Amino acid sequence: MNTAYTLVDGSGFIHRAFHAFPPLTDDKNRPIGALYGFARLLLPLLMQVGRNALHVFFDAGRQTFRHKLYPAYKAHRAETPADLAFQFPLVRQFCAAFGVSYYEHPDFEADDLIASFSAQIPIPPQTCTIVSVDKDLLQLLSPAISVYDPIKKVSVAPEHVMGKYGVFPKQMIDFQALVGDQSDGVPGIPGIGPKTAASLLQAYQSLEGIYAHLHEISSQNIREKISANKELAVLSRTLVTLRRDVSIFPDKSPRPFDQDEARDFLEGFSFHSLTPFLDRLVRKLSAA
Repeated sequence: MNTAYTLVDGSGFIHRAFHAFPPLTDDKNRPIGALYGFARLLLPLLMQVGRNALHVFFDAGRQTFRHKLYPAYKAHRAETPADLAFQFPLVRQFCAAFGVSYYEHPDFEADDLIASFSAQIPIPPQTCTIVSVDKDLLQLLSPAISVYDPIKKVSVAPEHVMGKYGVFPKQMIDFQALVGDQSDGVPGIPGIGPKTAASLLQAYQSLEGIYAHLHEISSQNIREKISANKELAVLSRTLVTLRRDVSIFPDKSPRPFDQDEARDFLEGFSFHSLTPFLDRLVRKLSAA
């Protein structure tokens, strides 16, 4: 991964690790599965790109500007399990122990911070890689901004988005505005599925284009659904559009790194299998 900035969807991987690993506890009976999975993801990235390039982003809370705009946004989601909530501060402590910069904001989601950070990077000539499996971040794909899936270990190219969704990355916002997102409570237009949305965007390019050419849509059923639900479509587009104006770009100075603090952290949770990563990191920094 040859990139000037590597932006990690930290919250996404905390949740993924929590559900992917069996319930793990340390010798003090503390839940550590999400923390361990997150560390297993981050340490190889840290070795590969270095502390100066690596930046991690977290959700700060359950209520953001989207909830104020649309109270039903993510309202159906269950409360965070106590074992997972316990590990949120531990993941941040892990980042601090290894000198990795991380960011959160009470009014915005991690995805908004990633979008804002990438928008404020002086590119070109700098390049940016977003490490995530979240489809919401595909709208950011560009010649200077790539998305890397660490689970499949592949970079997501624009043609992959076209192959999977039938639209270009720049059309993902309007695609989601039409289809909605059940997992996030984004309504979309009832009765408009992915194939129909892709077909409409291929023909008319954008949400505005669809409404400008509404009379050309041959299916009366689809035409009526789109016509009757314009407000829902516009609301949905606002909900899925990542904010790019949050002031987030950091001081260029990296966080301090203390190998003893990092080692104490790993040993404190009995992460003995992860100490070789730390040893290699120390050797790499010493040789620099």
